Amino acid sequence: MNTKILRRAAVGSVFFVVALGLGLHTNLLKLPLTVTITTEWLANSDDDRVLVGAAHNVFVGKVVRKVANKNTDIGPFTQFEVAIVTNIKGDFSGNVMIQQQGGYREGVLYVVEGDPLLQPGSTYLFASRTGQEGDETWNVINGYPGSRKLISDDPNLGPAALLSIANSDTRIAELRTAYPNEILLDADVAHDNTPNSYQSLQ
Repeated sequence: MNTKILRRAAVGSVFFVVALGLGLHTNLLKLPLTVTITTEWLANSDDDRVLVGAAHNVFVGKVVRKVANKNTDIGPFTQFEVAIVTNIKGDFSGNVMIQQQGGYREGVLYVVEGDPLLQPGSTYLFASRTGQEGDETWNVINGYPGSRKLISDDPNLGPAALLSIANSDTRIAELRTAYPNEILLDADVAHDNTPNSYQSLQ
């Protein structure tokens, strides 16, 4: 049985999302119920220069653990602790907290279309934006397909082995090439919200 739910919401700093379409897919023999969040994007993130320019940090990290769920007006987010392997844009080090759109709310699993929840022990390429909610700083990862890549699902690999894999990955190389030529979002420039921009660090 399929039921369609449509909703529009302003998302602010959460990477270009301007509309959310929720499709509730239910199966009487399969739990939990799952809501798929479909997205539309303000910018052409098929262009790596735009993708990197709209990110505040681009990095490779190993998911250590799931920390918490957080409910917001635009749906649930899941917080993860991530161990940094290497940076493409920004200077993250050690372990950082990131937020992924999606997660559980009242027994229902919400996931962004094509962007399943992160798996502890796996290592990914990430692009994220930093936002502020009260006293809390959010590092929200971008769900756009080109900004995320599974680097390794082997939980036993250490930092040196993961760095070697990352340094030979073609997608990571593409984003490193794009960074010096990044195209910043006009709204970010207007509001002086361009941390780690290539030009500012030269």
